Amino acid sequence: MEQLQFDDNFAGEGFAPVRQIDYTKTLDRRNQRLARAEQEALAQIDRNNTVRIQNAQDSGNDLIALSKFSNKLTDFVGDIVKEKQEEEKAEKSAQAMEQFLMGKLDTSDHDKNMETAKDQAHTAANVEAGILGENGENYEASSAVGKSTAFSNVQQAKVFVGAAVAGYPAEMTAALSRNKYPDRASYISALRQETKEWAKRNNVLDLPPQFLANTIYPKMIEAQARAVTAWSKQNNIDDSAMRQDDAAKNLELDLDISAFLDATRNTLDRNGNPLGYAGAWDLWNVRVTELRQAGMLSATDVENMKKQLIPGDPKGRTYGEHHAPKFKLIERQVAAEARQIFNESEAQREVEAKQFEQQFVDAFRDGDPDGHTDKQIDEAYNLILDRFGYESRELLVFKKNSVDAKTREKQKDQIEDLIKMNLLTPERLKNFDPQLQRTYLSTAQGIAKLRKDTNNFKTYDAAIEDMVKKPAKVVSAIGNFPAIGFMVAKQKARFHELLNQYSLTGQENPAALAYAQLDKEFKAAELTPSGTLINPSNPYSTAVPKYDAANERDMLVKTFQLDETLSRHGKDALDLDPKEEVTLFTKTELDTFSKGYGKQGWRPSPQLEYVAEQQGVDPLTVLNRTREAQGMDALPASPAMEIIQNELSPTQQRLLNQFKTPARSSRGLIGQTKYYAETVPGGYGQTIQNAASKYNIDPAIIAGLIETESGWNPNAVSSSGARGLTQFMPGTASDFDVDVTDPVSAIDGAAKYLRYIMDTKGVDINTALYMYNAGPNHNRPYPIPSAGDENKNYLPKVLKAAGKYGYGKKALNDPGTMRSSIAQQL
Repeated sequence: MEQLQFDDNFAGEGFAPVRQIDYTKTLDRRNQRLARAEQEALAQIDRNNTVRIQNAQDSGNDLIALSKFSNKLTDFVGDIVKEKQEEEKAEKSAQAMEQFLMGKLDTSDHDKNMETAKDQAHTAANVEAGILGENGENYEASSAVGKSTAFSNVQQAKVFVGAAVAGYPAEMTAALSRNKYPDRASYISALRQETKEWAKRNNVLDLPPQFLANTIYPKMIEAQARAVTAWSKQNNIDDSAMRQDDAAKNLELDLDISAFLDATRNTLDRNGNPLGYAGAWDLWNVRVTELRQAGMLSATDVENMKKQLIPGDPKGRTYGEHHAPKFKLIERQVAAEARQIFNESEAQREVEAKQFEQQFVDAFRDGDPDGHTDKQIDEAYNLILDRFGYESRELLVFKKNSVDAKTREKQKDQIEDLIKMNLLTPERLKNFDPQLQRTYLSTAQGIAKLRKDTNNFKTYDAAIEDMVKKPAKVVSAIGNFPAIGFMVAKQKARFHELLNQYSLTGQENPAALAYAQLDKEFKAAELTPSGTLINPSNPYSTAVPKYDAANERDMLVKTFQLDETLSRHGKDALDLDPKEEVTLFTKTELDTFSKGYGKQGWRPSPQLEYVAEQQGVDPLTVLNRTREAQGMDALPASPAMEIIQNELSPTQQRLLNQFKTPARSSRGLIGQTKYYAETVPGGYGQTIQNAASKYNIDPAIIAGLIETESGWNPNAVSSSGARGLTQFMPGTASDFDVDVTDPVSAIDGAAKYLRYIMDTKGVDINTALYMYNAGPNHNRPYPIPSAGDENKNYLPKVLKAAGKYGYGKKALNDPGTMRSSIAQQL
């Protein structure tokens, strides 16, 4: 900026000041710019120097890197060259071995050189011997001579290659097993390549082929031959397996036997041997078995295979005709598996159906207090039938007891009648209306408890039949006369009449008393003192029902009509339609037979007993089936009868109904495999079950023991002093706190005693039973010879008896219960 200058002499005179330029600040700024420029120039020089230095360093690093790369490249190229040279050597070695194999490898010069070297080695050995002192001095000098020969070097090379070739087979096997080869040529090519790699690894490429031909080539060629042979065999086996699998898949699709046999008979088995026609059939059996076990072979499939013609068969036969035994076996197996699958599915379906059924039963029983309608039951019944194919017996019972007030009143009267006769049990109560079930359940339970005093009389029924039939059988011409059946029925009816009388008077063992009186009456009325029939020409004529003279002819005609109908229709005689056939009984007769059923004193009529015996069923079955054929309702079965009908096979039921002897009864009942308290005599079933559960003893064994010991007589006394149901001696009863007069205490004591023997003596249940009979203090083995036949036969008797109460299959499989001839074979 310009600065104004004032002169004091002229102040105030109006003098204009002189303007002069000030360069100080300008110079300062210039100097500052120059300084900055100089500093910038110096800084640039420094930066340039730094760049030049870095460039120089980078150039040096590049040169170093280039040098290293050059070295690596040189090494890499060298490796490639070396590898190529090694490969060329390996290829020459492989070619040399192939020439040797073909006999084209010339080893004559090598052989001559080896002979020369061997001669030189011999000369050197002589020289070496001259240098070596007698005491081993100069050995180092002498050995140097021996080691310096060419032959010595050759021998060392032989040792080297010999060690290498020892591992050749194993190395080839390991190397070649890593891959799969489509054919033999591929495998041989791979073997050749692996041999070259082996030669490289073992440093034998620099050795002359002629030397290798005399050392390792033979062994390598032998190993290669074995490897190729083994691979070819396994490859053929594998290929055969694939062809066999393909044939099996086609068999699964079309079941063409000829195609399968043709596709497999020229293949190999697992050992590399040709299958042939017989082997192809064996393989067909295996494949068909696999299809059958997988559930992929039906009876229709087997039938279709049987019908296939055998190609080229001169007789034009089918496979089924030519191989009948083979196909019969397959048919049996297919049928058995089909039954098993069906039974398993049916069993599962039945379980599900019963669970579904129970839901409806509970709903109907606990639902509307006014009951349920037929429509509701039909809907539930049809739903179970459609979904499971299962006919609900429970719902059918409900349907018979639907909401009809008159029906319920009628059932109430029936229940009251059963109560009066002490016949109402919880099982029988199930056949009535659910509302009545709830009302009378406690009453039925009380009656069931009272019925425990009732003894079983099946043994007496069989004895009655023997009593009647045995005298009649001596007269062969009349052994099957109908009056015999009527007499059996008459005597059974009289037995039960006497039994009721003794029971009502409180007699001990009323069944034995009733039978004793019956036997006395029968012999007096029908037999001579010598035991023969009084009237052999017309035996048991008193058993034929007596009719008025006016009706006697009609009743005789009825007797022969029964025989004629049974003879003509056989088993179907019980189910004849009255609209189409003459039936066994009319509706009026059936009403007469059924009158009083369920009340005290009711017994099947002699006609029913006779027909039942001829048909091999029980009288109630005869009555119910003929009632149903006439359109009448069936009568409810007793609990024991329901078990027999549901659990025993038809054959076993025929044994019970047609051959009523103790032995046949045992064979029939021995089919049971489950314990049922309802079938135990005397009402002791639940007591036995309780004792069995308490001491972990099979309840059927306890039941069999009681039947063997006392025949269910709680007052039985043996000649040795044993008493009660389970025949305890006084001392043993005291030791185990058993009251022999109390059936509950006696049964509990028997189970406790068996468990005590098993636990303290360390024996099984069979030996424990022998000890129960003879005493546990005898020296083993059991049975005890000194105890005689009683102890020897005791276990078989108990097991046979136990078989009637659920020990069936176990008893049948125990040698003790078998016939001696069968037991010896086991």
